[in-house]
Amino acid sequence: MEGKRGAARNLQDCGTTITAPSAVEHPRATLACDKMLLALLAYAAAVTTLAAGQQTGVRDVTKVTIRGQGDVSGAVVTLPKIGQRAWTYLGVPYAQPPLGDLRFSPPEADRLPTWTGTRNATAHMPSCIQDLQLLRQSHRPFDALISNLQIRMSEDCLYLNIYRPEDPVPDEKFPVMVWFHPGDFHSGTPMLWDGSVLAAKQKVVVVTTAYRLNILGFYTDNSSEAPGNWGLLDQLAALDWVEKHIDSFGGSPLNITIFGQGAGAISVGLHAVSPLSRDKFNRAISMGGNALQRTAIASLDTETVLEMLVDKYNCFRNTLTGCLKNVDAEELVKEGGSLGYWGPVVDASALNNQSREPFLPDEPAALMAADMLNPAAHMIGYNDMEDAYELYDKMDKADKADKLDTVDKVDTAGVSRDRFEDLIRQVVDGEQLADAGDENCTLNEDFVVDTLMFRYGDQANEPHSLRRNYVKLSTNKNYGSTAYRMATHTSKRNATYMYRFGYKLRTTRGVTVPDWVDAAHMMELPFVWGMPFWTGLSNVDWSAADRRMSERMMNMWTEFARSASPTQKGLAVKWDEFRVQKPRLMVLDKNPNLSQPDQEFEFWAGYYPKVLDVAWQCCENYTTDSTTVAHPMATSLALTALLVCAWPLVWHKLL
Repeated sequence: MEGKRGAARNLQDCGTTITAPSAVEHPRATLACDKMLLALLAYAAAVTTLAAGQQTGVRDVTKVTIRGQGDVSGAVVTLPKIGQRAWTYLGVPYAQPPLGDLRFSPPEADRLPTWTGTRNATAHMPSCIQDLQLLRQSHRPFDALISNLQIRMSEDCLYLNIYRPEDPVPDEKFPVMVWFHPGDFHSGTPMLWDGSVLAAKQKVVVVTTAYRLNILGFYTDNSSEAPGNWGLLDQLAALDWVEKHIDSFGGSPLNITIFGQGAGAISVGLHAVSPLSRDKFNRAISMGGNALQRTAIASLDTETVLEMLVDKYNCFRNTLTGCLKNVDAEELVKEGGSLGYWGPVVDASALNNQSREPFLPDEPAALMAADMLNPAAHMIGYNDMEDAYELYDKMDKADKADKLDTVDKVDTAGVSRDRFEDLIRQVVDGEQLADAGDENCTLNEDFVVDTLMFRYGDQANEPHSLRRNYVKLSTNKNYGSTAYRMATHTSKRNATYMYRFGYKLRTTRGVTVPDWVDAAHMMELPFVWGMPFWTGLSNVDWSAADRRMSERMMNMWTEFARSASPTQKGLAVKWDEFRVQKPRLMVLDKNPNLSQPDQEFEFWAGYYPKVLDVAWQCCENYTTDSTTVAHPMATSLALTALLVCAWPLVWHKLL
């Protein structure tokens, strides 16, 4: 992270040298969007810490020799709130710059960059090219902060950062934790994530890595020339580098944990099913995202987008990939990246058994069902109000037309019953039902809406209750039930632990969380990263309860990385493994408690798909799990029977 240090930089080679940064205070939010997201301002403020003095008293660290590359010197970071120091090495290259012919290609890591002399590793290298507006959208709580950051960007961005304790290296070496940042695969940067406190306090080596984003990271032309998934292959190359070189920094190549949040958590799950990632890590932590979410695999009309690229850049379709390699990188991200959602794809079909093994041979769900998971211990979880701020987004468009303040309206008035039904209908409209591709098929939306209204709306007519019920619906559908499904698979391969984070920030100064919001998306991150112990947060008054929660979560996360079990000494409740026959979920709140998973998971993972099956009315053969009904009249009769029979079943299940 760089904050307002740009004026204090001296460019040297490919890196920068930091000189005595002055304190930077996080500006108070004034826009409605900032107000809406004040629940995460603590994190935004915390991110300024490196610029605000966390590196005060920095001095050079003894040189480290990276085999096959050269010597690097880092910095000692003093952490007065914990009375310890960390050693940091920033901007270490793990692959050749992905420029020219290496664009839209796997990272070149067999021939690593080398240098003579000692490389200055005291400052971050440029972030991967991205649309900064998308960065603000995906990191909304950092909007005011990002406005102050001088974020340098370059297509030459394949670098990682290493944080280690100052302590003597034990014989078994320190456990290693490799972080994949969030950002919807279109934005994000490791410069926002400082691992100094986590490393120094918990005696682990923390590695944060950049990976290509947006069209530069996930472009595919549906052929073996460009099958896609470049960003995931970058992550894999970083893991290869860590496995081969982390011992030089005191880390154990035999004890590597990958962890991530949002898109980073989806990445963790995809590595868990990729044959290319087998044996590259020992444990995995997925926070607020997983490989079974709908957004894990990009749903892009690739051919249409490719034709748009052909027209925009005056290329020929059969030489499009080569043509795009000559387009300016920032221009390509700005214009080509906005044509669709570029993200992970099943690259096996494009490769067609040619040239190399695919990163994803099949959909994640199919790979898990076929028991193709890598044998790593897993910790999988989500926050109890992940989609709280999604509610503002969904209501914002209509409210703007009415010239209303969405934030004030949601916070004070809640959600009316009519608006609640509109939100439910949006959920149904947004379904991506790949199995119902017949153009003659139509979805009986009213049937599905009535089902969801019965479960979530009929028992709660009061606007504040409807507001909470919608967030519960959205969170359990998108996060909780998919995490539960993934845990049922991973628990068959190795130890698995599931959690739900529900702690609400207790800070009394500098942070305001709406009364109705507990733990929204990303709210676990200040605690996992030890931000109450970061230096220079004059505008955030962390409570004693916040500090205790951070201590607890850092202990749990690193204990899992150390021993494959998150249970820590002194915790009153033992965190039992998740087992299919006996599923258990740890509720992480002020007083942690072990619980059975919510019945909502079974509804979304098991019953809701059956509701959708019944709701489809097709003119062709209609197939259920046990019956195939022929066209034409039998289909109508069978559908009528299914609808009639379904209602008692729905009623029974939902009571």
